[in-house]
Amino acid sequence: MKIPLRFALLLSLGGCSSSDDGTSCKRSSDTYVGLVDISRSSYPLSSPGPSVGSGGVAVFVPSKDADALPQIPSCGGAAKTGQCCYIAPPPDAGDDSSSGPDLSAWNVTVTDENDPDAGSYSEVDIFADGGSPFPGGGAEPLGSLRIYEWSGGDLLRVESNGMDAVGAFSGQIKSPLELEGLSPRVFWDGGSVPIGADFALSWTPGGASSITIEVLDQTTLGEILCTVADNGAFTIPKSLLANFQSGDQGGFILIRSAGSCAYSDNASISLQAQTLTLVGGAQFQ
Repeated sequence: MKIPLRFALLLSLGGCSSSDDGTSCKRSSDTYVGLVDISRSSYPLSSPGPSVGSGGVAVFVPSKDADALPQIPSCGGAAKTGQCCYIAPPPDAGDDSSSGPDLSAWNVTVTDENDPDAGSYSEVDIFADGGSPFPGGGAEPLGSLRIYEWSGGDLLRVESNGMDAVGAFSGQIKSPLELEGLSPRVFWDGGSVPIGADFALSWTPGGASSITIEVLDQTTLGEILCTVADNGAFTIPKSLLANFQSGDQGGFILIRSAGSCAYSDNASISLQAQTLTLVGGAQFQ
């Protein structure tokens, strides 16, 4: 079972979350700010076998609207328990009929510097929804985000030839390693996660400064969010798991992020790469 697209999309639209992954990119003199975010998502339980998908988004807004850029899910005002918090289901839980703001993809291309053949096979084109907050954008798509096949740990080149308001830019980012060694295997085995006991997770450390763990109640859309050291182990406290209902379906998203900066003559652009592991199929009991 795959995690609902609602949650996969929220993470794949992640923004910068700490001082070493792009937050400091913004220059006060720039007219525009942007975010180019790419993700490599692994679905170890997909049928007929494990699969990997690529996604991403390129968004540019005037500097005064920087807060409108997508952000990695955070605890915000939710009460924290250690490194985690519980986020109650939103008022519109289960209703995906509302649409978000239009996104702008400005002919951005992501290629793998570690693979000399990166430009000759397997690419994903993500086109703009149409519409734009920029002068002259009108209601027509502004271009596409083109992602060539890449692997965790590779050096990626992100570049654009510019379009309308934002000038050309180029930058590099070393993508984080994919997550391996996830245990326990309750998701693979269709097992259960007790809501009355602490739940210990382990994985193979990957050298990132931190890893984000999102525990999902797929029935109510409530979630536990944890940002922890990428040291290979973390225990989710039972006090937070108690917010879930026995019998509900559960799933996990685990994400590593890396970031850097790129600049045009009038814009600061945060570059973000993420590797996500999405697993579901367990039941809370």
